Amino acid sequence: ARSPKLWNAAFKKFSVDCEMIAIDVSKNNLNKLLETLESDLNFIGGAIAAPHKESAAKFCGKNLTSEAKNIGSINCFYRNLDGSLCGTNTDGEGSLKAFESSFGAVSSQNILIMGAGGTGKAVAAYFVSSAKNVKQVSIISRSDSALGVSKRLNCEGLQWSSIDNIVSDFEIIINCTSLGSTLYPDLSPLSKSQLEKLRHTTIIYDVVYDPDPTKLQILSSGSDLRTLNGKSMNLEQAVLGFHYACSYLIDDLSVLNIRKAMVL
Repeated sequence: ARSPKLWNAAFKKFSVDCEMIAIDVSKNNLNKLLETLESDLNFIGGAIAAPHKESAAKFCGKNLTSEAKNIGSINCFYRNLDGSLCGTNTDGEGSLKAFESSFGAVSSQNILIMGAGGTGKAVAAYFVSSAKNVKQVSIISRSDSALGVSKRLNCEGLQWSSIDNIVSDFEIIINCTSLGSTLYPDLSPLSKSQLEKLRHTTIIYDVVYDPDPTKLQILSSGSDLRTLNGKSMNLEQAVLGFHYACSYLIDDLSVLNIRKAMVL
């Protein structure tokens, strides 16, 4: 997890006596851990990583931001003014900001989002909101979950079995699956032959940031495609999450100053 390095750099910069600590937890122990953290007022907030984003959202119940309610997934905890533990999702907003910083605003490009888990839902929601037409955005997954997510967002849902035939229809392809991550570093959601079908102006956006580069990026670069990995998205979501959790601890805390503090 990269978030502890980013958050702890900001804590040091702003002279806040806090530390983010990475904790591994099994699915069976997740609720017990969250109950413990909620009852400990020294816990001001933090980040949630896969595969616990949707379960953590359920734990928060009604204490979710509107974006997190729509997505059904959180990647960030923070306490509200009453001290209750709340959840939000900064993945989607961070992914869109990172993309626009590198390639400009989404206009009329057709966008394929691969993966419909917690990250895929968040990314899809924000790219749908930025597109001129929601039908520009399609979601595809190895399970049937893409169909449910696309229906909720009013965009297109596709079956993974169709990917070989439809991949060339898209100008922006975003990998939100775990393929290529440290869990499956030798795998890519798209093969070399599928990437060779794409026009050279296609952008491959892999939200995975470790390893760097991913297998998908290596194959894409070999086909002369433009690529972006998840490091800038990871920074932006951390900046937003820190702002949620720490605004009441630090006077006049701005996103700009947090970003400066977190640039390692």
